[in-house]
Amino acid sequence: MNRATTALIALLGGFVALVGVAPRSEAAEPASGQGLPLQFLSAPIPLTIAGHPAVLRVVRAQAAPDAAIDAVAAAWQGASTLLRRDDAGPWRNLSRVDRNGIQALQLRSAAGGGSEGYLVGWQLSAQPRPDSLAHRLLPSTATTLSDVASGGDAPGRTLVAWAPIDIAEADRTVLAKAATFGLRQRTEGRHPDPEPSRERSRHFSAGKAELALTLHREGRGTALVIHLMEASR
Repeated sequence: MNRATTALIALLGGFVALVGVAPRSEAAEPASGQGLPLQFLSAPIPLTIAGHPAVLRVVRAQAAPDAAIDAVAAAWQGASTLLRRDDAGPWRNLSRVDRNGIQALQLRSAAGGGSEGYLVGWQLSAQPRPDSLAHRLLPSTATTLSDVASGGDAPGRTLVAWAPIDIAEADRTVLAKAATFGLRQRTEGRHPDPEPSRERSRHFSAGKAELALTLHREGRGTALVIHLMEASR
């Protein structure tokens, strides 16, 4: 998983819960830093989060993460704005919901001082993207926790889900579905399956698609992380 994807999945915990209160009739503002103490380090990066189009920018701030988040929170604050702030390890997260949709900022300390991270604008007005092959592999009892997609020459998708079943049952379900969809499991170099309750991984291919799956125990169920990469048609 690349750095941007890892950070986005962590960031989802800070603002996916806000979707229920965000108005769906208007699109989110693009990931714009106008009026914010941020420097853009990348061009806009189109993504799909939970089925909706989004734009990500890699950003930097001169201030330390907490101070930079304070400054952005002050700039974002308004009478009709809902802010949510979370800490996740070294990351400082700030999310905003208003009449335009959702924006989210994630920062951590940068080498040499200041902060670095990501600014995301999430457009909720568009129709959700149809389920992918990754979704169709999930057990019927699974709940999708995050869904991040990217375009380009090799479109990718990372899906995180949780199912209230043990690892062995989740594994059997995924393998049965994979066989139904004509996915070929790659077994070269794979070690024998561990104990039933231990983490395990699977790799599949189908045409130009490559799919990697990991399963691990999470609470009273199983967490599934699926990475899907597809060559452009």
